[in-house]
Amino acid sequence: MTSRAAFAELKHKPGRLAAVVLAIVIGSLFAVATTVFSSTAGRAIEVAVAEDLQNADIVVKGYPDGATGIEDTKAEIASVDGVLGVDPIISSYVTLEGSSSLTGINARGIFSDPELAYAELESGQWPTANNEVAIPQSVADDAGVKIGDTISFENPDGDVVPYTVSGISEESSVAALTGATIWLTPEAMNEDIAWVDSFVVRADDPEATSQALQQAMGSDWEVLTGAEARAQLVDQISDGTIAITVLLGSFAAIALVVAAIVIGNTFVILLAQRRRQIALQRLVGATSRQMRRQILVEATVIGVGGTAIGAILGIFAGWVGAEVFGAAAGGLALDPVTIAIACAATIAATLLGAYIPIRSACRVAPIEALRPAESQVGGAKLPVWRICVAGVLLVGGLAIMALGAFSTQVAIATLGGLVSVCGLLFGAQLLVVPVGKLLRPLGRIGGTPGTIAARDVTRHAARATNTVVAIIVGVGLISMIQVAAEITRATALESARDSDLREEIEAVVDIMTNVATGLLAVTAIIAIVGIANTLALSVIERKRESGLMRALGVQRGQLRSMISIEAFLLALIGGVIGVVLGLGYGAVAAYSVLGDRDITYSIPWGMLGGLLALAIVGGLLASVLPAIRAGKVTPVEALAAA
Repeated sequence: MTSRAAFAELKHKPGRLAAVVLAIVIGSLFAVATTVFSSTAGRAIEVAVAEDLQNADIVVKGYPDGATGIEDTKAEIASVDGVLGVDPIISSYVTLEGSSSLTGINARGIFSDPELAYAELESGQWPTANNEVAIPQSVADDAGVKIGDTISFENPDGDVVPYTVSGISEESSVAALTGATIWLTPEAMNEDIAWVDSFVVRADDPEATSQALQQAMGSDWEVLTGAEARAQLVDQISDGTIAITVLLGSFAAIALVVAAIVIGNTFVILLAQRRRQIALQRLVGATSRQMRRQILVEATVIGVGGTAIGAILGIFAGWVGAEVFGAAAGGLALDPVTIAIACAATIAATLLGAYIPIRSACRVAPIEALRPAESQVGGAKLPVWRICVAGVLLVGGLAIMALGAFSTQVAIATLGGLVSVCGLLFGAQLLVVPVGKLLRPLGRIGGTPGTIAARDVTRHAARATNTVVAIIVGVGLISMIQVAAEITRATALESARDSDLREEIEAVVDIMTNVATGLLAVTAIIAIVGIANTLALSVIERKRESGLMRALGVQRGQLRSMISIEAFLLALIGGVIGVVLGLGYGAVAAYSVLGDRDITYSIPWGMLGGLLALAIVGGLLASVLPAIRAGKVTPVEALAAA
């Protein structure tokens, strides 16, 4: 019976739940996309680290002190029975003349055995003389050269050496991860500026030949089959791929927390609108437990459906992201376990966000529930216990964060920051209401509709707080990243005198900042969806109020203005609080990393101002459809609404 009633409700009024489904889809999409991206990127990294060994049947590693020269060692390996071909992997690192170290290029000695070689030529020929080089098209484009032209590279000793371009090699499938590779003759790879990583060997029977090689070469050398050597390299970088997964997973967790906040706020309003329906069901015999179970079934169905849609889109988005970043060389990698965890986390976030509003709504007695829904929305004051809990979390968290910052223990500072943020969010209404009152005069710019909208923001304090909390989290995190990055960049540049080093610092900090900001932008998008949800549902909730205002002469345009101004103020309140918190937490984060050295506290005011402007624009965009809907309300319709 409970399930039947739940499905009947979903079928009868699916439109009301569209906003919740959208938040779930976005959260699920991001969570699944991060797992697919990290799995696919991890496989690409595995391909990249083992690229030189991809055609090797056997790998001879070590090159101990006192070993003979490259050619002598190559001959020694080739003399062992079962060896069909052998080549050394000779590596170095060069830069284009006049460029910085950031444009570093891998240099490799060409293989003499075509079956061990893995690079292909697009045109021209492989170098045959020590003053010739084969380069990929990307390097040719950067240098503005073609086959037959001269190109100069700076080697690790700082010497600039000219070469004639003999051929254009194919771009490596992992070039986005490892950088471009040029090819020289082994003789041109001077032992003072190059090194031998290992020798790759071709053999018909890798197992038997590897044992024979180990006996011939002695214990100072390590002889592995090609499969063993590739697996060893993959194991060595497994910690790095795990770190990528954990990092991306943390951003996905943040997005799901924000989604849970938005979902919870949406359910508060949805259930307020269903109070009469719930009351009628209670009056005809339904218990509060049955009602709670029915609405939880609805939430579960919504969560599973939205998660499934988001998961499908997330797989596609993760693959596209890997392709864009050049991290798909190993093909699409789907890990069923991590995808299942991401989906389960999204469903859990949905149920967690919906549970408290559901429990609260189902506890109301039937007679009380028959009161108008408007009387139930507000919450001007927080209970004393909640203020006390928020205060303890905030003060305790700040103390832990200060301890971590002054001892430069980033993990401790992060823990303290998380605890203090929980305190801030738990008592967020104590911040939102004062800031809302401070910014309320801005509503007067919109005349009477603006004044009414500004009043509604602070009159419905709980609803306003639940809406802007998601914005506070999104804007606050992005602000924190930007502030911490700017302080770190300014401090590092102050101590760096070399121009190349300064450029490298700039580039590294920019890349890290942009990636983190891009990932956190998802939380801001979910927050904007939250504003749209609140406004759309409040239009339904305030239908009678709108009808009365229309009957008293308020025009459609003025009603639309009210909704837009309310969205503007909500976004501004959340944005201002988020930026202020981001300033403080960003400065502490930078101090935790940099320690007590001479820190340059440079604040990216322009970036923060732009972020605040984007939050406002997002809020206004979120108000478009609710404002249009509010403008369509007629006095007769609204006053007749139950």
